[in-house]
Amino acid sequence: MVNPEDTGDREWNPVAQWTGTLCMTAALIVLTIAPVTGQWLKYPTPAIPRAPDGKPDLSAPTPRTAEGKPDLSGLWQPNAGGYQMNITADLSVKEFLPWAAALTKQRIADFDFARVNPVALCLPPGPAVRAMMAMVKIIQTRSLIIMLYESGSLDRQVFMDSRTLPDDPNPTWMGYSVGHWDGDTLVVEAVGFNDDTWLSNVATAPGWFHTTDMRVVETFRRDGNTLYYGYTVYDPDVLSEPWVVAPRPIQLNTTNGPYNEDPPCIMNTRPMVSRERG
Repeated sequence: MVNPEDTGDREWNPVAQWTGTLCMTAALIVLTIAPVTGQWLKYPTPAIPRAPDGKPDLSAPTPRTAEGKPDLSGLWQPNAGGYQMNITADLSVKEFLPWAAALTKQRIADFDFARVNPVALCLPPGPAVRAMMAMVKIIQTRSLIIMLYESGSLDRQVFMDSRTLPDDPNPTWMGYSVGHWDGDTLVVEAVGFNDDTWLSNVATAPGWFHTTDMRVVETFRRDGNTLYYGYTVYDPDVLSEPWVVAPRPIQLNTTNGPYNEDPPCIMNTRPMVSRERG
């Protein structure tokens, strides 16, 4: 803006400069990630079983590691029907304890997506993204499994070294995970979630919340190029009984294209309404 003495010089405007910097940063991000889907499409990903003509063999048997365990490595694309966008499709408010059901009904009645939804407020989606909402790249080793999620640019470590879950964990967005093999099924137990996320992040199922005492048990079983994923949620302060979701299919992505990273969420900086305030 022009200074009060109108000398023609301009005063430094921190708001204008910060706004300009954000716009420039956003433009650079878009230019950087736009061509990602076109990179390495012709490079044959080693983990994908192939036919003699080089094309992905969709009927190939399940690949195994040197230890004889199913190899879950790869880029997996959700194909879970209604569960892909709403993992709580089968969850009913009747499965909540009375106080939790009342709060959930109130949230549904007063729902304002932009004001209270964690994802709309640029917060990580938490446990919801771990199910069937976005592509996930799995990197499997003998003692550690890493999961890189396309949505929210989150990652997750599943420790396979026989350690136990922490007794009093510091709550985090994705919790703490340990895994073991039950035959050909990978079983993962996770605790230590904060309560700033919902079990579902869609407008059709608002208000499905959880506490920091939530425990999630997940199963992963690979059959050829299909990964079957199921889970059970335990939260005795909210749910009247464990919530069980039967295994759903997730397909191996055979396009050789890398998963896309979401750009930083910088548009909405309003604080989230806490669970206690509804």
